[in-house]
Amino acid sequence: LAAKFRNSGQTCVCANRILVQEGIYDKFANALLDAVQSMKVGDGFTEGVAQGPLINEAAVKKVRVLLLFDFLYAPLLGVFYNS
Repeated sequence: LAAKFRNSGQTCVCANRILVQEGIYDKFANALLDAVQSMKVGDGFTEGVAQGPLINEAAVKKVRVLLLFDFLYAPLLGVFYNS
């Protein structure tokens, strides 16, 4: 999780994609979902909080662009999403 979520994902070394082998996709996706859902979100200065707000509007826009890119282009790249 640290590879993506360190400092709310706002460091230059945070992963933007996770490649998962098809044979373990379901197991990985479920484990990742459980781990992310267990993270406490809130004020970054509060003890126990794992994720705080994005640093500025530019960071918010970057996340929106990444989500839009994934939504629009993932099918063309052979990526699929389980619903």
